[in-house]
Amino acid sequence: MPATTDQLAQMSKEAYSHERARQIGSYLFDNELSDPEHAVYNDPTTKHSVLAARGTQLGHGVKTGLKDVRADLGIITGLDRMFGLGKRVDAANDVFNRVRGKYGGPVGVTGHSLGGAIAAKLAGRNDAVDS
Repeated sequence: MPATTDQLAQMSKEAYSHERARQIGSYLFDNELSDPEHAVYNDPTTKHSVLAARGTQLGHGVKTGLKDVRADLGIITGLDRMFGLGKRVDAANDVFNRVRGKYGGPVGVTGHSLGGAIAAKLAGRNDAVDS
């Protein structure tokens, strides 16, 4: 069974956190596949996974903040690749493929703000995203 709307919202929130929730409902956090821009959760019973993409994060250093603002500008202007959104989508796609390789089941994507745009772009380029 796919994650509920509330669970997806919590996973999206956790993508911003340094200390991520170890479990959301029946979904367990995967520290190995997660990174500062992505939180990965898997339900071991159903084999369903969720990749949550972090959105814009301004309070965590100039480099991260500027990179995220550039990606936001890409969304606003429609010039995704020029402003760096493409790199974030490529990184999310790499994590997505590792999740599929490790668990083999369906993978949903979610995110908030910039993370939502990354999730939408990832779903648009990858037919294997579970909706």
